[in-house]
Amino acid sequence: QNAINFGLPRRSWQLTSLSNERDRPSLALPETQSIVDILKKFGWRGSRMEPRTRTKVELNLTQPGILANGVFVQRMTTITSGSEMEKLVAESPTLDQLVQSIFLRILTRYPTSNELVFCNNLLRDGFEDRVVKELKKMGKAHALPNPDKYVTWSNHLQEEANSFMIDKQLLIKNGPTPSPALQKNWRERCEDLLWALVNSPEMVFSP
Repeated sequence: QNAINFGLPRRSWQLTSLSNERDRPSLALPETQSIVDILKKFGWRGSRMEPRTRTKVELNLTQPGILANGVFVQRMTTITSGSEMEKLVAESPTLDQLVQSIFLRILTRYPTSNELVFCNNLLRDGFEDRVVKELKKMGKAHALPNPDKYVTWSNHLQEEANSFMIDKQLLIKNGPTPSPALQKNWRERCEDLLWALVNSPEMVFSP
């Protein structure tokens, strides 16, 4: 074995600092780094020497900045093939139910009457014809195509390892491929709604 496998983290406290003293691109974890970057802005720390159960972080401009322009939010608000959001969008029987489900997932509340009217006006045009291709199976969503090569501790010193990870970082920075199963114009309007909710005042200033 090349390393101990602790499984996939599902909570922020399960992550640790991603820094490495060797400063090699081949040891980078670009997908996880995009998550850690946003956690740090809201008080998360990778250090385990001084654990805290509560953090007190003053509001600052970097918080709305990374939510508006960060790589993680770009991935989060892009509807990709095989994702849960793609399935939700495609299978919602009515527009009202879709809007309510989106609000519950992002803001954990139902939309107000005014918000519901606004979102309906945004997404009504083309809603009935939004699905243009058959959906892929769940669990097949990837921000990147499955690579033929993987970088581990045993091969990170090879020359190809650095170039491979640099290319991977660029792919992640450019964002995931949107779902071809949804009509482009309608999908982009729905993604605009997702982005607006993530960047709403109650999300940014009520961590």
